Amino acid sequence: MTQANVLVVDDESDIRRLIRDILVEEGYDVSVAGTAAEARDLRSRHRFDLVLLDIWMPDTDGISLLTEWSKSAPLPTIMISGHGSIDTAMEASRYGAVDFLEKPISMAKLLQSVEHALLSHTSVAVSESPEVSRGTEPIGKSPLIQQLRQTLLRVSQTDSPVLFVGESGSGRERYARWLHQLRQRPGSFVNLTNQILDGDPLLLADSIQQARQGTLFWSELTELTASAQRATRDLIKGENQSSDMRYMLSAAALPSIHADVAAGKISRPLFDTLAVVTLDVPSVRNYREDVPELLRQTVNLLVDTRHLPYRRFSVAAQNRLRNYSWPGNLRQLQNVAEQLLVTSTGDEITLEEAEQLLLQENPDLSLDLLQQDWLALPLREARERFERGYFQAQLRLCEGRIGRLAEKVGMERTHLYRKLRHLGIDPTRTSEDSD
Repeated sequence: MTQANVLVVDDESDIRRLIRDILVEEGYDVSVAGTAAEARDLRSRHRFDLVLLDIWMPDTDGISLLTEWSKSAPLPTIMISGHGSIDTAMEASRYGAVDFLEKPISMAKLLQSVEHALLSHTSVAVSESPEVSRGTEPIGKSPLIQQLRQTLLRVSQTDSPVLFVGESGSGRERYARWLHQLRQRPGSFVNLTNQILDGDPLLLADSIQQARQGTLFWSELTELTASAQRATRDLIKGENQSSDMRYMLSAAALPSIHADVAAGKISRPLFDTLAVVTLDVPSVRNYREDVPELLRQTVNLLVDTRHLPYRRFSVAAQNRLRNYSWPGNLRQLQNVAEQLLVTSTGDEITLEEAEQLLLQENPDLSLDLLQQDWLALPLREARERFERGYFQAQLRLCEGRIGRLAEKVGMERTHLYRKLRHLGIDPTRTSEDSD
């Protein structure tokens, strides 16, 4: 465990002792102070990595002490209070507070908050790393992607809230970030989740602070809890009433959002506020002709940001991936590309390597076999590829039982074994065969 130095400042001796004992047990070095004067003295003589600071103290309140320290030697600070408020939390966040603990203090929450503060030394706002800020523009020449790109360019000329509707992994947040860049807002792109909206007031206050002149993005409107919806309505009503629109609003939702609104699961007024403009984000299977270009973009991004070895996809591998159904959409495409860059051994990613990984990603590819471009292949290769995929899928459906497989496909066992070996299929789990 870390040897981080933590200063606990609280006028209640029981609280100081409790926090100190918990953190010491976890391996932290802990000093305690009961007054602001003691805290000042300790900070002048020791180097600390984190401060836990009570808001209400008899000599100097915690906010004043935090303000004082922020001007000279700012330090990640977790505020402690028995009765916090959103206003107090927002004020504390302006001077470097990174979290807010309410009394009585939960041990689990305490440890989680301390670990988070020490690891990040930042707020909950999403930073614009190179991997996030690059590769957000809709890539492709298909009519669907060209239309989406042009619509986003038009929307970027307005301040209207935008709701991105599409399947999971389809790129909803990716395109929301591109819209944020197009609008050239000086503030951050901040991702709001149930955890932030339902969590401590300081988490939400800090997000709001970071998003000033930027964008607030609800990452999954379809899954907002009732309390998160209330927090969202209060936030929009109370914090964004300004002539210069202190932050833009955007959100993502699954295609079920309309049914959820009709059923009362999602507040109609909230939906109407965030869905002034609704953009349908297409699934990858609806613009498969763009997959080769998406692969090239993804490879270049991974090579630059994660320092992976550069490899090119063979034409056959590109064709195979272009004809895959991509149930996980862009997220799955990036995952597949990254795995192939890591696991492939040559300069070129082969068809066999791509097919093997797809079978791991989606064990039942029997239907996907019908979606390949068979006319582009020589007869012998097309027949062999179909047979290999057919027997692999059937073997899984038969749970590796060769006797059951032989009966299902109408082949004698000896002939079946020879066929599987010819296709390079290892008939595993045959010892479990009881037929």
